[in-house]
Amino acid sequence: MSYTDKQITCHDCGTVCTFSVKEQEQFASIGRFNAPKRCVDCRAKRKPATSKSESVVPIIMPGNITMDLPPGECLL
Repeated sequence: MSYTDKQITCHDCGTVCTFSVKEQEQFASIGRFNAPKRCVDCRAKRKPATSKSESVVPIIMPGNITMDLPPGECLL
């Protein structure tokens, strides 16, 4: 696939910036094919806030919690 530089407007700050061919190739290599909604600076500011909030929320799935129940008892 051939890429060309694209002008995008940042969703957060309104700055018009270039989504370069190199950036598009990097995005495609990790499975992202849409143009970003934010400029590089706003993405960098947003990334630490996003990663902290994601790490706080536990994911509870069957099998990943161990409880001491008497033999023969079930939570279901």
